[in-house]
Amino acid sequence: MTNFSINKKAKNYQFAKGDGDGEGEEENSSKWSLTTLRAYFKKNLDLDFEVTWKKIKDLIVKACLTVEPTLANNLNRAGNGRRLCFELFGFDVILDHNLRPWLLEVNVLPSLSSSSELDKRIKTSLLCDTFNTLGIIPYNKKKHQKSNNNQKWKKFVGLKDSGKDSSGSRDPVEIADE
Repeated sequence: MTNFSINKKAKNYQFAKGDGDGEGEEENSSKWSLTTLRAYFKKNLDLDFEVTWKKIKDLIVKACLTVEPTLANNLNRAGNGRRLCFELFGFDVILDHNLRPWLLEVNVLPSLSSSSELDKRIKTSLLCDTFNTLGIIPYNKKKHQKSNNNQKWKKFVGLKDSGKDSSGSRDPVEIADE
């Protein structure tokens, strides 16, 4: 593992072929998903990945704790809007020959661009997880407008909108694309 902006210029760098979903496909490339790394640990090293993963998470927590006063100060400067802000950090970690994790750097502005289908899949999942953690709900303008128009029409013709569908259950506006 190393910084992609440096690694991609190496003579022996191998891009992932296809979409990164093929068995063993990523294993022959220079960039792996966490799923591929976990499978490699089990198959080739006969090791429990969770032990190493716990050490990596511990390292990241310790790194965050060292800058907690600075993060708290920045958050407090946000005033009343502090519930509306967040930061996404990128942690570059390397494992030594004893599988001990070492923190190389923390990116305060990690790249979200995608250089491959694998990158796109991983970063899309990252953003979805981030938005879900924040409680952001996908918005579908057409469905929302249709619901509003239905409510306006019912009001216009004198029907009381109970907010329930024909089955009697609440019918919230479907805002996510199916």
